[in-house]
Amino acid sequence: MENYKKFPFSRKGSCVSTRVSNSTYYYSKVIIIFLTVIIGIVSYKTTNCQVVTSVVPDSGAQGQNFPVTVNGHDTFWSFSSYFEIYFEPDGVYAPSSFIVIVNDTTLSAQLYVNDTAFNNYRKIIVSDAFLNLYTKDSAFRVLLSIPVPPILSYPLNNATNIPTNTVFGWDTNLTVATYRLQISNDSLFTNTVFDTIGILISPYQLTSNILIPYTKYYWRVKAGNIIGTSNWSLVRSFTTGSSGISTISSEFPDRYILFDNFPNPFNPTTNIDFQIPKTSFVKLSVYDMLGREISVLINQQINTGKYRVSFSAEKLASGIYFYKMETSEFSSVKRMVLIR
Repeated sequence: MENYKKFPFSRKGSCVSTRVSNSTYYYSKVIIIFLTVIIGIVSYKTTNCQVVTSVVPDSGAQGQNFPVTVNGHDTFWSFSSYFEIYFEPDGVYAPSSFIVIVNDTTLSAQLYVNDTAFNNYRKIIVSDAFLNLYTKDSAFRVLLSIPVPPILSYPLNNATNIPTNTVFGWDTNLTVATYRLQISNDSLFTNTVFDTIGILISPYQLTSNILIPYTKYYWRVKAGNIIGTSNWSLVRSFTTGSSGISTISSEFPDRYILFDNFPNPFNPTTNIDFQIPKTSFVKLSVYDMLGREISVLINQQINTGKYRVSFSAEKLASGIYFYKMETSEFSSVKRMVLIR
């Protein structure tokens, strides 16, 4: 005789008994437990309890790299084959190859903070092999440190025919308060012709009465903030050409234009005006009838504005010549006539 159990079902005060075998009761109970676990897991995931609780240490200075521990709550990190760790905003990163799984709730990683990372709090995002994301706001703070030496961009090293009122450019970052620019006749800077502090941003345009045409100069830049001052940048050199370009309007143009030269015809000097709507690297060259480049009037970064450059053709024969202006977004060619 098999043993039987009763399953009660509530029906407004009555009780209905159902006779089932022990094996049926057992399997029914297993199914109920299984469904309960599945529902529990789904419910657990929807409550978003699996999160990052802390990053230790929770701060670091610019330009440093160091080991950190990432702690989680109710995570099962040992089941994942690999992890990726991100920070928002960027400037801080942990290479995946240096992330180690310690246990279900602990990861160790090597953290790198960029030299120019902005000093504020960052959100951490941990991603596993199953595309699960674990986050924590304001988990890590970048601390301010002494700036790194700026990287000089223009004039290019050993550049020639640079205008005497050229624009100087270098990389910038938000953690730098001011820059210092030095220009000298020698690479040791024993004969400095220009030295200024308090430059707030790059690019910086020099006035036209400091540099002499057809002269070689050396320049360098350092950066500073409330923590301290960087070392000098690498030294670069350039050689000036003609007296350069002059600004002819304080207005901000809305488009690129290369104007007709004047006078035209000319002998032996003419003026070429142009305008640019944003800071651009501009090349302005003169060509002969055969398409040969005979003079480079401008080859540098220039701020937004309207400018004039003078071209002298003292050593050229009478004839038709062309001048061409080029930027990354604009190109234009005009014709001019030299009459002796």
